[in-house]
Amino acid sequence: MASRLVGAALALGAVGFTLAPTEAPRAGASVLEVRTHILDTASATANTSLSPLDSAGARVMAYPGATTPAVVDIVNRSASARRFRIRPSGLVSINGQLQHVIPAPITGPASWVRVPDREIVVPRESSIPVHLTLTVPSDASAGDHAAGLIVDDLDAPPSARRATTPLYVKIPGERRQHLMFRRVSLTSTTPVAIPFRSRPAMMTYELINDGNAVVHGNLEVGVESLFGLSGATQRRANITIFPGGSVSGQIPVTILPTVTVKPHAVISVPFVAQAVQYFSDEPLVETYQVEASGETTVLAPAGELAIALTTLGGGWLWWLRARRRALRTRPQR
Repeated sequence: MASRLVGAALALGAVGFTLAPTEAPRAGASVLEVRTHILDTASATANTSLSPLDSAGARVMAYPGATTPAVVDIVNRSASARRFRIRPSGLVSINGQLQHVIPAPITGPASWVRVPDREIVVPRESSIPVHLTLTVPSDASAGDHAAGLIVDDLDAPPSARRATTPLYVKIPGERRQHLMFRRVSLTSTTPVAIPFRSRPAMMTYELINDGNAVVHGNLEVGVESLFGLSGATQRRANITIFPGGSVSGQIPVTILPTVTVKPHAVISVPFVAQAVQYFSDEPLVETYQVEASGETTVLAPAGELAIALTTLGGGWLWWLRARRRALRTRPQR
């Protein structure tokens, strides 16, 4: 099964991964473009037959024990011939951001990728297809696996010579996107002035993807309390969490002690609902949500409980003595 991954660009001055050039290519600039799609939707489940927009890059359906061919177009838009070097890389998500890794030797899904022509020369204002093969081990598990491609323009300045592109390998089978809180803590950021009064606090959280599918989208994390959302909600756009990966952060919130609080998170995941809309060449993009809730916690600081018990106990003793005094002074009939 061969498919063409039509692709994108490394303009002078651009650093890191880009889906499309931010400006028109100048003389001497080279551009590499990659468009996200699935190669084999017929064997995908209802959830995976959608065309995900989970971080720009190539998405390939492959099977355990099989070799899947693919093609990448290297496009040279400059006025002179350019030399390009193509190689696979490891790909990890660190706190929601993609990072390409070139270990020695290459291991994991990056070792599945073979690039026969590591260096090519592309004539000016033209393109050359680069044929890749993905050989998936027979014991590979179902779900999403990630590698990457690194393309270096050997004739560009060192500061503007590299483009990186994610390469997602989807292995058919049961596919699950699931988020959960692994660590949550709430710490008051101000001393107690008045017991049981609301005060600012800091919530530290770690949210993990314990499913086997990549989750990509816009993240919102907040706190639900007795009276609904308490404090600010942290929002992060375009995060990617690989299976087993996590994101973490801190959120300033306002808490009321002695009430229950429950952290919650939701990622809005975009997908292409259909190829194109009527009377339009643009795809129809919708979203679905992947949610997580943490354990409910009762916020009752020990110091404030001691103050409360002392106050209540003192008040009860005062009432009891006052009542006895009133009974002793009541006139007898």
